[in-house]
Amino acid sequence: MIDPLTIKSALSSLKTAADIAKTLLGVRDESQMRATVIDLQSAIISAQTDTLKLQAEQSELLGKIRGLETDIVNLKAQLSSNRQVPIALRCPMCSGEMKVKDETPDPHFDFAGVKIHHVECGCGHKSTRTFRAGQYEN
Repeated sequence: MIDPLTIKSALSSLKTAADIAKTLLGVRDESQMRATVIDLQSAIISAQTDTLKLQAEQSELLGKIRGLETDIVNLKAQLSSNRQVPIALRCPMCSGEMKVKDETPDPHFDFAGVKIHHVECGCGHKSTRTFRAGQYEN
């Protein structure tokens, strides 16, 4: 988070620099002018340092925002893809989609159209599931 004290410090340094510049206009003595110029340079450097710190903090926050926006897009895509995958075909390990790799007749209920599906997920998880017509509907 951007530090309010750093903002206050930068603004204070800029005000100090402006005040010193106004004072410099009225100075006639060369030694006093040199001292005033040194004070002015010091105030300007302080303001620049605070400004650079604020810019670094802002850049860091913008990077975090971009990362969070990317995470949101990825999560939305994952949620929408999960809604399209029937529950019976969702991987219990990663919630990805299990693909049917092979189908064999059920040894007991093949006469009723029941099959055994051998399924596999992209994460490597493998399983078998009993399939009845219309089972994988959402």
